[in-house]
Amino acid sequence: MQYLRGGSFAFTLSSLVADSANIVVKVDNEVITPVDGTFTIAKVDGNKVVSVALANPTKVKVVVEKETRNANKNLLGKVEIEGLAADSTCYYGDEVTIVAFPESGVTFGGWSGSITGKEKLATFIVKEAMKIAPKFSGVPTGIKEIQGINIYGADGYIFISCNGAAKATIVSMDGRARTIEVSGETRIQESAGLYGVVLVQGSQVIKKKVIVR
Repeated sequence: MQYLRGGSFAFTLSSLVADSANIVVKVDNEVITPVDGTFTIAKVDGNKVVSVALANPTKVKVVVEKETRNANKNLLGKVEIEGLAADSTCYYGDEVTIVAFPESGVTFGGWSGSITGKEKLATFIVKEAMKIAPKFSGVPTGIKEIQGINIYGADGYIFISCNGAAKATIVSMDGRARTIEVSGETRIQESAGLYGVVLVQGSQVIKKKVIVR
């Protein structure tokens, strides 16, 4: 950027609309005020010290779908996030990186919402509130999609839904197994952990891993 010594120098700053009135700009420790969003140093006759301060900047909400499941509660994929606080907020101008991790057998089709693109890794600068979701499609390896049968883990129990009677074998990580008769919607109480579920209904055999929280 060029300017004439002894002349003026004008510049602008980017921020959220809610923060624009709270930005304090000082030149050689003297506050200057903007005119129509433009700050102007009246005379540049040597080195100038410019400071910019913003007390209590407004947080920006960036909502990213971290897990995607299908209608049968099967996990299709996850998204890892860097640059956001635990409450999914950051500040104007912050850089955020998201990475999609589809499950085996599942295809990642890109991003939807506030960003687009087909790459699994995406980095962007936050300038407004955002909502982002990955697009996953397909069936996870080892999961058989059979209409009317649903198996998933929840808080303190394993949920099994099926049309008619079936036998469910629950196997814990330590090898403990038990088989029970299920019909319709059944909740099986279990302690927190990873379990294997084998559901047998006639000639159909479904195997699935679930997590009980």
